[in-house]
Amino acid sequence: FYIICILYVSLIDIFDISCILINIYIYIYIYNIIFNLYIEIFNFLLLMTLFYIYCQTILFFFIMYNISIVLIYEYIYRYID
Repeated sequence: FYIICILYVSLIDIFDISCILINIYIYIYIYNIIFNLYIEIFNFLLLMTLFYIYCQTILFFFIMYNISIVLIYEYIYRYID
């Protein structure tokens, strides 16, 4: 990608080396910004996914705990009756 851009710029401006260097710098800078943005989005999604899984497991255990308590109480009341 960089090589194509460099060739394109050098075909337009054969003599102006500073222009080529500035263009390369701008391309690299834009690429880094986009890449960092993708990493940030990926990290955010990963974090949200882990948080979601964590919440689901806690909810599951909470529900199971409540059901077990209800069953135990039911058993005790039956035993008393």
